[in-house]
Amino acid sequence: MCPTLDPGGDDHAGGGLRGPAIAGNILKRIMKTPTLLEMLKAALYIGTVGYGGPAILASMKRVIVHEKKWISEEEFLNALSLAQILPGATFIGYKVKGIIGDVVSTVGIFCPSLALMMLVSRAHAKIKELKIVKVTIKGFLSGFIGLLLSDVLQFGVQSLVSWQTWSVFGVSVLYLLVWKKDVVWLILGTIAVSLLVF
Repeated sequence: MCPTLDPGGDDHAGGGLRGPAIAGNILKRIMKTPTLLEMLKAALYIGTVGYGGPAILASMKRVIVHEKKWISEEEFLNALSLAQILPGATFIGYKVKGIIGDVVSTVGIFCPSLALMMLVSRAHAKIKELKIVKVTIKGFLSGFIGLLLSDVLQFGVQSLVSWQTWSVFGVSVLYLLVWKKDVVWLILGTIAVSLLVF
């Protein structure tokens, strides 16, 4: 007889298991728990190859969710939401390995960009007016915008799934682009609305 997955609690319905309960149980078994060294290596890699800002999310999702399978896609989206308040790496590190994972992932993500900034800061003033530098920056920004749009479309398809989410999205766009208000109040407002609506 094949063993039955039993997540326990109220997930039994008529002697069987609900689909989400089975899927959640299997997902927990699939997710892997990394060592601190593995977390540090992954964070350093993401911090090195990532473009910074929102565009780093693509690298972070590819490595942590699809390649390493340390967290699920839903957990990553939750981290993305909390990243408006805390760095995404902070939440993900804590989710995977607790406080020490929080520290390791945060340090690993930010160290490469900090080191690079310290190295090039002195040379930047001398080379910023060179034509080749200006052309390179223009090309870099074009690719950066394309990567941002790709991320927005990808996360939008996964997150905007009901009239409530579309309503919050529409009001947020108006708030930022038309009314040009402070983003801090937008974040606090969306948290309040989410608690009431969802």
